[in-house]
Amino acid sequence: MICVMKLETAPVFEAFAPYRISPVGAHTDHQGGLCSGLTLSEGITFRGRATMDGSITVSSRDFAEVWSSSVQASPPLVGGWSAAVVGSWRAYAEGIRGALSACRSLTRGLHGELQGTLPCGGIASSAALQVVVLRALLAANGLELSDAEAMVLVRDSERAVTGAPVGLLDPGVILHGRARTLVVIDCAAATVRGHRFAARFPAHEWWLLDVGAPRELPATPYAQRVHECAQAARVLGVEGEAPTLGRVSVETLRRRRVQLSPLLIKRAEHVLSEIKRVRLAVNAVATGDLTAFAALMNASAESLVQLFEVGLPQSIAQLRAARAVPGVLAATFAGGGFGGHLLLLAHAGAEPALRRFASGAGCLLHQAHPS
Repeated sequence: MICVMKLETAPVFEAFAPYRISPVGAHTDHQGGLCSGLTLSEGITFRGRATMDGSITVSSRDFAEVWSSSVQASPPLVGGWSAAVVGSWRAYAEGIRGALSACRSLTRGLHGELQGTLPCGGIASSAALQVVVLRALLAANGLELSDAEAMVLVRDSERAVTGAPVGLLDPGVILHGRARTLVVIDCAAATVRGHRFAARFPAHEWWLLDVGAPRELPATPYAQRVHECAQAARVLGVEGEAPTLGRVSVETLRRRRVQLSPLLIKRAEHVLSEIKRVRLAVNAVATGDLTAFAALMNASAESLVQLFEVGLPQSIAQLRAARAVPGVLAATFAGGGFGGHLLLLAHAGAEPALRRFASGAGCLLHQAHPS
């Protein structure tokens, strides 16, 4: 449940939303499949006050723009966002404000500041921004919203703002994250389960490698990949306006793959194999099998490159080079693979070798701390 703080005299308060990492389960959420992730102790914090007149004035320590609005303002129509606004963090904030206003009565606004603790890119910073704004507005207005409702609200808001057919992975993990827990989302049913890492799971570290490949999701092939998956699902017999590969069995793909083009075979094979990898990751977490978990991460990354065809040349090169660093067990994309950070899993004590590698490669290295 989202935490609510009643504000009688508009004291200063804080709201927080963590970033997420997703070691296994990429590009399955928009297909109604299983996806998974972990929340980090790093994230985005709002600090400020409620405004009694409903006005909103929120600045950011990370970006120059100021979000100025009102809880009474009408949200832009779907598709009504200008390119300049979509490229700004303000669009995500205004989108979630409009989405919340449509289902809850808001009278109080916000005056304060946002600050993130890690550079954006592949760690669901846009979803974390939306969640922290949502939490701040709920707290300011003394309202409640279940995590399940908030998860769908954030997804739908981002779809409206960006036009990208995003899934439940990012808001689902951010809202349901717990310490030492792999969050698994069944995106067809919109249900979430947490799987605790076994006490005997070996010591390990998570690292984020910034290869200098920024991205804006609407400008990537993300929507094209979702369209290709829908094409494959239709050929494989899935009916409806929005067919997804999560409704296709491995046996159906085996029997009917001759009906697919080579490209659509790749898309279907990635989604179905990635769903299986999420199930295997749950078992590795439960049994304390770090080696198996790392192998699943590496297999996921190779499937993303070979079958889903994501990644930029420099990110793919650094992905594979990072695996050769002493102490590194696995390397994959932190997000969908169209830019942003790489995610590394390493033995404890791998930091010196990783810092030498990052320095030689001209990359930035950040340690990630699961919550």
